[in-house]
Amino acid sequence: MMYRVCAGIPFLLIVGCASTTTTPPCGGSEPLGCSIPTAVLVVSEDYEAQADKFHEACVMHDLCYRHGEATYGMTRKDCDVEFYDNMKNACSGFKGLGVLDPEEFAKCQFAAKQTYEAVRTHGEKHFRSSSSTYCAYR
Repeated sequence: MMYRVCAGIPFLLIVGCASTTTTPPCGGSEPLGCSIPTAVLVVSEDYEAQADKFHEACVMHDLCYRHGEATYGMTRKDCDVEFYDNMKNACSGFKGLGVLDPEEFAKCQFAAKQTYEAVRTHGEKHFRSSSSTYCAYR
């Protein structure tokens, strides 16, 4: 269950993806992490740097989509809002002290918003409710 994050541009979903992944817990075989269409990386030279900041948020979002309802009673929207909050927090820099460069902070916040909007628009088919299993991933 990886998401094709398209920064709000639906036609980019058909393009191949660059991914950062983590080995899944709870016996899953699908990788965890961010998927970003190659076209987004070509169009936005800043996006890949921002996406690296979002890796942990992507892993938690994948787990929430797979197990959030069964384990914590979370809805798809709950998972997406938590994802957005985690991405925005990742923009804050080391231990929440903030990014010293306001331009970099703004780029990161923009990428978080675009990623959130893409997941809200295109993520529904990945959310597992009736087929999800218990997994204490937090």
